[in-house]
Amino acid sequence: MQDTTKEIRDKVVLVGLNSPVLKQEENADENTMEELSALVETAGGETVGIVLQNRPSPDPRTFIGEGKVAEVQLYCENTGATMVIFDNDLSPSQMRVLTQLLGVQVLGAGAVDKVVDVAVAAIAMKAALSDLANLDFAYAPPFSTAIHPFATCLNVLLNKMSGAMKSLTWEQARQEEGWVYVDVAKAPSVPGLPYYPVSAIKGPLEGIDPKAKVLLICTRGRNSYMAQNRLRRYGYENTAVLEGGTVFQPGLAEELGQE
Repeated sequence: MQDTTKEIRDKVVLVGLNSPVLKQEENADENTMEELSALVETAGGETVGIVLQNRPSPDPRTFIGEGKVAEVQLYCENTGATMVIFDNDLSPSQMRVLTQLLGVQVLGAGAVDKVVDVAVAAIAMKAALSDLANLDFAYAPPFSTAIHPFATCLNVLLNKMSGAMKSLTWEQARQEEGWVYVDVAKAPSVPGLPYYPVSAIKGPLEGIDPKAKVLLICTRGRNSYMAQNRLRRYGYENTAVLEGGTVFQPGLAEELGQE
């Protein structure tokens, strides 16, 4: 059987910078790039290129300099990469500039510790989810989203706890019989499944009874959540969102194709 997993995986180019002005733990090298590549594979992505640069100091605008940006852009064009991940911290302005120059999503190591600190402080203060969801997190457009990612996570949890959103992991779903699998991604993500993009759901799904158990599948889960809300209008009360979508289930397409 033809392997279809690559069709649903993000193709990623990894970029790292080594500079004497950076701290040792801030520099990238062959070992850290290998570790990052392993993390990408674990998350369901596919590393299609690695660019490691030695430079006296980071470029203030692009971090790696215009020449190296052109090299990364060529990698993206030749491999069809959809994402570039840096093994270094990038400023919000650098991520914005690189995204514009490369035409794909650009991610840096980021300040994950700050988000973790918020959660640690909340646990120590015995805060409820509703308390945290009402926090007014700072943001600086156009460098970040208006809704903080931590607030988004909190709202997802609140929706699950209230029953406004029903979701399952693939391990949970496969233990139950009778599911009708429906692909609701922006573009078909699992070959062979009934495909209904969210924008096309304007009534009952053709050939699928509203009483059926419907597992909604997309690349990451967002479209499935929107489809679930829309389907409820048309009487589908027994739907579930596949958590993480196909991105975090790299063998899902092949497994469903064998059923």
